[in-house]
Amino acid sequence: MKKMRLFALLLVAISLFGFMPPEWVTIQSPEGKFRMMFPRQPVLTEDEGDVRSYTFKYDVGKFKDDNITYSISYADHPDTVIHSDYKDAIINAFFDKAIKDALKKEKGTKLSDIKINYKDYPGRRMKMSFMDGKGMVYMQFYLVGSRFYTIQVSCEKEHDNNVAIEKFLGSFTLI
Repeated sequence: MKKMRLFALLLVAISLFGFMPPEWVTIQSPEGKFRMMFPRQPVLTEDEGDVRSYTFKYDVGKFKDDNITYSISYADHPDTVIHSDYKDAIINAFFDKAIKDALKKEKGTKLSDIKINYKDYPGRRMKMSFMDGKGMVYMQFYLVGSRFYTIQVSCEKEHDNNVAIEKFLGSFTLI
């Protein structure tokens, strides 16, 4: 009888741990000079638009998660266009344009927009609704020298303010 109980407990433990979400993975980009945590391994893509950008993105897809996507992008702009040592008015205009472009791309409505910093570098944090109010997007922008970082996580409205949003956004570290 003792062996049966022990066996039953072992089966319960195995089934519980078998369905536990995986530990988050930390990606490190020596080229991007940052480290970030994702729920699973993201995919790296390169875009050769006006300014070459690199994006690490994880689409949740079939996996259970409170969010839809997680991503971080970076692009190096010419020093003549933007730099974190420029006057606040120039930097604010740069962030304003980035936010305007994000809203247009997602057909979103801005819900909040605040100034933030990462160490001594300027940043902005913006929240928008999209999909006719059915979804939320959180974005953080940082300007480090002439490198522009965009960190983004999206979720359905019913999962707004979930713990993974802050875990992801707060994991950004320069290396």
